[in-house]
Amino acid sequence: MIPVFQTMTVANDGVGNCFNACVASILERPLRDVCPVLPNFDGAYWGEWEKWLATLGLELNFVPLDRGAPKGFAIASGTGGRSYPDGHPKAGQPILHAAVVFNGELVHDPFPCAKQFGDVRHYWTIDPITASASPPVS
Repeated sequence: MIPVFQTMTVANDGVGNCFNACVASILERPLRDVCPVLPNFDGAYWGEWEKWLATLGLELNFVPLDRGAPKGFAIASGTGGRSYPDGHPKAGQPILHAAVVFNGELVHDPFPCAKQFGDVRHYWTIDPITASASPPVS
């Protein structure tokens, strides 16, 4: 894992690319070399991630909180202690955020001025595609 920081934030850009930065961190790639899809994408957001990761022989797996923190590196999703700013359609609501964890412990928050990351709602792991998985759809 290498620390990669997000380059887009809700305050400056209306949407952040923290998830992208987490993927880049875990895969040890520059941010420019990961799937560019953002949360405000008008199509199948998770489908874009699935297609991109499949080109690397990898898949994204959702891990509900009740299953506990996954072993190794993972992406924790939840709220980061910040709220959407005035003027944003979601003003005042908590901003959903992603950070890198190792065995459930925070090891990298891609938000440049992170104060806290709490209220983890679920995890995502990046794993090799299993042999039983069907091939990606083009």
